[in-house]
Amino acid sequence: MEESQMRGCGETVPLTMAQEPVWLEQLRHPEQVNAGFFVVTMSGTVEADAVAGACAEVCRNHPELRGTIVDQDNRYWFRINDAETVFEIEYPIVPCAPGAENETARAWYLARRPLTWDLTSRAPIRFFLLDHGDERRTLVIAVHHIAFDGRSKFVFARQFVSALREIRAGVRPAAAVEAVAPLAGSDDLDKAGLAAATTYWQGHDLRTFPSLVLPAPSRVDPVSSMAATSRFELPEQRLRRLAALTTEAGTSFFSGLLAVTAAQLGRYGNDRFALCIPADTSTAATRERIAMQVNMVPCVIEHAPRAGLRDLVTTAGRALADIDRFRRVPFHLLMRELRQSYGVDIGPSIFDRFGVSYPRVAADFGEVPGLVLDWDFFAPNSSQSFQVTLQLRKTPEGVFGRLDYATSVFDAETAEDFVSGWHETLERALADPDEPLSRRSGSPGCPLPVAPVPKFEAGTMIVPVDRFLPTEDRVAFVNSGGRIVLVLDDDRAGPIAWGEWEPAPDVPDGALILAHNTGNWRPIVVAHDGRELPARVPGTLVLRPRDGGPDLETEIRARIDPKGRLHYLGLAGQAADFGGRHLEGAEAERRIAALPGVREVAVVPGADASRPAPGILLVPDGTAESDPASERTWRRKVLRVWPPGAPRPTEVVLTERLPRDRTGRVDLARVRSICLDATSPSTADIP
Repeated sequence: MEESQMRGCGETVPLTMAQEPVWLEQLRHPEQVNAGFFVVTMSGTVEADAVAGACAEVCRNHPELRGTIVDQDNRYWFRINDAETVFEIEYPIVPCAPGAENETARAWYLARRPLTWDLTSRAPIRFFLLDHGDERRTLVIAVHHIAFDGRSKFVFARQFVSALREIRAGVRPAAAVEAVAPLAGSDDLDKAGLAAATTYWQGHDLRTFPSLVLPAPSRVDPVSSMAATSRFELPEQRLRRLAALTTEAGTSFFSGLLAVTAAQLGRYGNDRFALCIPADTSTAATRERIAMQVNMVPCVIEHAPRAGLRDLVTTAGRALADIDRFRRVPFHLLMRELRQSYGVDIGPSIFDRFGVSYPRVAADFGEVPGLVLDWDFFAPNSSQSFQVTLQLRKTPEGVFGRLDYATSVFDAETAEDFVSGWHETLERALADPDEPLSRRSGSPGCPLPVAPVPKFEAGTMIVPVDRFLPTEDRVAFVNSGGRIVLVLDDDRAGPIAWGEWEPAPDVPDGALILAHNTGNWRPIVVAHDGRELPARVPGTLVLRPRDGGPDLETEIRARIDPKGRLHYLGLAGQAADFGGRHLEGAEAERRIAALPGVREVAVVPGADASRPAPGILLVPDGTAESDPASERTWRRKVLRVWPPGAPRPTEVVLTERLPRDRTGRVDLARVRSICLDATSPSTADIP
């Protein structure tokens, strides 16, 4: 055995390239635990000591499971401990009805899972053996991802079953293998592969890379956590047709699933976007090792407007070839190279939005005489790798899946809508794989109830929606019994829609909701290529006359919710993308206007991709809350309410009044000019 494989207990070794980013992320976000769990229910007579002994045996054979983090000479290392000193198992009594063991164990752990995991003092694996009564026990295995990946679950299952079988048979378990060092270190870095991956992504001009458009939820969780939809199954008939299509195209079945996902995202107007795929990096020599051997590998999907499913299968096949090409390039090192290339941290906003997981699924874990074992590996994630992850699994019995999502991005209804839309896209696309998907990507929209704009009366304030800001005085006006009516008016078409404003801080983007149509026009929302978009998806507002005349395009950004209400987002000139980050300037204005001491504010995107920092022109109201009148102080206030994920401003410019055109609207071009003049070129490109 090589010297590097003979290290034993008490020795420290460097963190691997897979472990290092997990640990650094833990340091940056100590309030989040990057961990998961899986369970196995055992029916039949089984001694708790035997189960604990089998768990300990697996830990003895895998040093990653008994390691802790130590800081030596300003560098983090992994210390290999003796299994008995760090081994943890608890024995709670959790009664439940027969057949509900796995579900009960999952709910039990989710309600009690640790909110912190101190890897400097505790090993990255813990066990809980739940006693349900009537010779039924469920083992919950909780693991931190610094030492465990999806493939490791199946390795654990096989080795646990083997050890438990031998212990119950009274046979001494096989001797523990020589303690080996954690996996490959920096010497195994493929420098040529890293250079090729960096060049590949530089060729996609990440500064101008569009943000991924997703449906907006009705409500968001201010404290984001991970949630998941219920498990769904894919009908066997559709699976056979999709398999035949991918075989004909000479690609894998996964390329078909990826193509359907791309088609669903295309329904939202996305024609170029990045998907991130967790890729197994284990080798024949390390495949039976329990360790972190997975890498996040991004790829680009181009969704041509007239592409059918057959075209997208080919596109997905090429994307998966790129995944295979760069699967061993550490993701965090690629991000470092791109930061150095562009001078700004571009990567995360492009690569952390949407992931698709399709790991190998093992099934044969062996048997233990006298016991029935029921494994459940499909537990929901407790930490966020991506904002949205489509979890897909293929077994001999079929294909199933689930959508994991951050509650700051989706709510339960939006997530279920995505899943149902994915199934609908699959069914329709398989009906004719060559028909352009763009023809099916729209929806009839949600026509608004027709009602005339209210007339002015005492206690009512009628305000053009594009001139409204939810300042403190307007909140106070409504809270004291006043009424604010917002009207969407077009210079060519006249009144379009209106709605009564109420303070609603939990609306995801502070959109202004218009719940009534004036009767002459039916508002629809379209993508940049004119495709009508489904409900919840933001785009450009188009007015469709009810008498059948030509559509009237506007410069307004909006979306329509499932209730048929129009959500006014702002003007097209206030929206911009930079490096996958999206800014709705009007949303930022509404957030800032709600700060104490603000009379008016205008937000515009930067001049171009080389100077993307948004410009903010702010008018304090002169009250005590607006002092001190320091632009640096105001910037700190603004950043506290700035839209998450949007390019960040570098300066806040204070003024006595906003520039306006002859109609009284804010002159966005002059706002941009004033802000650019006041912003230092050396800091203008910081997002």
